[in-house]
Amino acid sequence: MPCKADARGGCYGSYVVVIERSEFETLPKALAVARREFKKCDAFYDCVYKRDFLKHYASPGVPDPLKPGEKRPKHCYENDKRWR
Repeated sequence: MPCKADARGGCYGSYVVVIERSEFETLPKALAVARREFKKCDAFYDCVYKRDFLKHYASPGVPDPLKPGEKRPKHCYENDKRWR
């Protein structure tokens, strides 16, 4: 079924996916790898959010994402050890 665009440009609808037996057996490993990659992306974008909070996201009533005693990051390099 093709994608139907909504007012915001996103897609909605239903899809049918066929997975063969050989692909199904490799799925758990692929999901574990994908989960690790998503966690790395989340850590990187959390760093970016904390770094840019005062410039772009701060408004009355929004709590600062830094914990007490935590320093605001100056740099969020893509190849940093924290999210490799």
